[in-house]
Amino acid sequence: MDQDQVNPAFDRYVAARTPLTVTLRNGTRLSGRLKKYDAYLLLVSQPPGERTVLIYRHAVSSILARGKSPSAPQSQPRVSAAPVRTPTARSAPRHERPPAARPSRPAPAPPTARKEAPPVPAAAANEPVENQILKWMEKHRVEPSP
Repeated sequence: MDQDQVNPAFDRYVAARTPLTVTLRNGTRLSGRLKKYDAYLLLVSQPPGERTVLIYRHAVSSILARGKSPSAPQSQPRVSAAPVRTPTARSAPRHERPPAARPSRPAPAPPTARKEAPPVPAAAANEPVENQILKWMEKHRVEPSP
């Protein structure tokens, strides 16, 4: 974001308590009023119970002012952090493409034989798990963590 262009708009939004819609880069939309901001964060209060949400500025895709701010210029109602991505048109849907356009996939590997676990002695089956773990640790020389 260009701080010189965005910060004056944020100042107006905070002063006028302008309702905003903040769109994040992952597509999530948050609605509320901008309470505070700095170089890295935005604090947006949301109306139901005035819940405050902390948003990293680098995660913001765009901010849209929903109300008319009396001191805001009419030419810049939207502040954008990154270019809006529009879906590109494909020449044909995937299911209509000719088979030659699809990449060939390698043949799946044959299933491998499973190794059977060694039989558990009858005495160890009834032993508590903690004791079994301690015996394994002694056998493999593993030090217990504090």
